[in-house]
Amino acid sequence: MKNLLLMSILLLAGTGGVFGDSIFISPASQNVYPGQSFTVGIDIDNIPDVFNYQFSLAFDPHVLAAQSVTEGALFANTGDSFFSPGTIDNSAGDITLVFDTLLSSAVGVAGPGTLATLQFEALAVGTSSINFSPLGDLILEDSGGNILAVSAESGSADVVPTPELATFVMIPTGFLLIAIGVWRKRCSPNSSEFPPVRC
Repeated sequence: MKNLLLMSILLLAGTGGVFGDSIFISPASQNVYPGQSFTVGIDIDNIPDVFNYQFSLAFDPHVLAAQSVTEGALFANTGDSFFSPGTIDNSAGDITLVFDTLLSSAVGVAGPGTLATLQFEALAVGTSSINFSPLGDLILEDSGGNILAVSAESGSADVVPTPELATFVMIPTGFLLIAIGVWRKRCSPNSSEFPPVRC
């Protein structure tokens, strides 16, 4: 049993990974209207030592357009970081290679907190996931240069019709239903209309 435990520890050490927590889109989901700008955070849970990170994201370019990527408070508040907002491609629906690193600090930042903030514009009614790229672009390292084994949790945005549009559609529908009801009543065999209405 001891040999099995020792072998498991050695195998984990050989991967160069240190078990951390999670990185996630915050809020996980939200409802917005066409033309509305909104923000999402790239947050981490209780990870005690993050020295640098990088990530890429994918979204539906028919539903959303990315507007900006800014550094989150966790690194910005140190006054000792170098941040790159990556590259936005709204035709492809991706944001690639956002990264941030501390420069001279001996230790990393500790979660929970926000690594980066993204601003989107809602383009059209629909649902878009906001996913971390599956291509191995998600990397977090601690101050010892160890890769943190974190779980990644995606998010989504639901672009819904504006209340004005919904009302505009509902009012004619209501009148149509009333008209159908009146017509059916007048055309009923038991109708009191005189002379009888021919339907």
